[in-house]
Amino acid sequence: MLRMETVVAPNASPAVLPQVVAQSALLELAALELEEKVKEELEENPALEFKNETLPPIDYLPAPNLPRGPAGRDDAHGSDAWANLADTYTLRDDLKRQFRAQNPSDHYPIGELLIEAIDEDGYLAISVEEAAETLCVACAEVEQALDAIHDLSPCGLGARSLVECLRLQLECLEPSRLPEGVEAVIEAMPYLSEQSLRGAANCITELKAMTRLSPSRLRSALEFIRKHLSPYPGRAFHEPWEGAKHETQYVYPDVVLSLGLEDDIIISIPQSERLALRISGAYQRLDNQLRAACIRTRDERLKDARRQVREARQFIENLTRRYRTTYQVMSAIIDRQSEFIRSGPAHLKPLSKKEIAQSISIHEATVCRATKGKYVLMPDGRLEEIDIFFDDALPARSLIRRLVNSEDKLKPLSDRRLQDELCRRGFDLARRTVTKYRLQLEIPSASRRRAA
Repeated sequence: MLRMETVVAPNASPAVLPQVVAQSALLELAALELEEKVKEELEENPALEFKNETLPPIDYLPAPNLPRGPAGRDDAHGSDAWANLADTYTLRDDLKRQFRAQNPSDHYPIGELLIEAIDEDGYLAISVEEAAETLCVACAEVEQALDAIHDLSPCGLGARSLVECLRLQLECLEPSRLPEGVEAVIEAMPYLSEQSLRGAANCITELKAMTRLSPSRLRSALEFIRKHLSPYPGRAFHEPWEGAKHETQYVYPDVVLSLGLEDDIIISIPQSERLALRISGAYQRLDNQLRAACIRTRDERLKDARRQVREARQFIENLTRRYRTTYQVMSAIIDRQSEFIRSGPAHLKPLSKKEIAQSISIHEATVCRATKGKYVLMPDGRLEEIDIFFDDALPARSLIRRLVNSEDKLKPLSDRRLQDELCRRGFDLARRTVTKYRLQLEIPSASRRRAA
């Protein structure tokens, strides 16, 4: 008796259909990129045409959270605002921005001199005495400015030695996270012999003798240092808007949300109407005639026409699937974030793209494609990235802004007090995280907010 079995070769991989690739590519495009793609298809395929005789004008909106001038408009000299950005945004540029946000203006000259002396690895390449002599100020003033630089991000910047660098990074971590012996190991590092630095075994032997830690605790401390601390903190810096000069200043919303008569949230996909396509009448009639007559023509022109109709039909189907997927994803998001949409950031709920994918039975990667780089126009007129619905930090940042806006200006809240207030309201955040959120909101430090 013959047996038929399916055998899968070890190196076999599932084939990916071309239409699936095309659908994914369309889904990844933002609204304006989609418009360019549609126009490109119209130019290449005469079987496609717009349903609308004329395209309605686009109401461009300034993209949020991009570093540009007011409303993203050209300046008084007629040049684009992006042209005024520096060619590169460096670690020193970022440190100066942070320093100015947290310190009084009379500290700027000292702080900026010290920042200019920080190398790419994050270490200070000038002594306090040299800086004081250069600026004709007291060493105590330089030390004060340097302490402020030590509070900047990334942690560990402005150190004058490896030990100081690691110490500064420890201060940014919660004490409860530190395994026993970490501080002792760091303090012992300068006393290691050259021989021990060449071999791990010798190094561990010397550290064990100097710190008097058990082998297990010493290994735990060293592993913690390797995983959580960096000897080169400056290298952790990344340009916050790499290539921003080449990005568009304006965007067109991919999704528009509005409130209905019964306070229900209505979803509309502007491009689904604006870029509505159809197969042109002449090509549709020709294809219908050939199919009805079951003609298998050898005329190359007729074969090309039928191919163009097939490709046009497939492109329209891919567009329709894109709009349908976007609508399904937004519907699932609204089911979970309706209070946020109606009432604001404090009502944002923790949400992951995996949850959305499971709720509508699609792959998580599809949700990522449908949301990444896309914008939604909210009912109150705010333009936001769709990824804002997955931003777990938004409620905490919103609360920080509210606390600062309502604080006593004679006794503004320090980051430590902000941390305490957030903790009382259910946000268990480290002080460093509170400082990071405050800087993201461009809120000055407590000393700068204090009323004269």
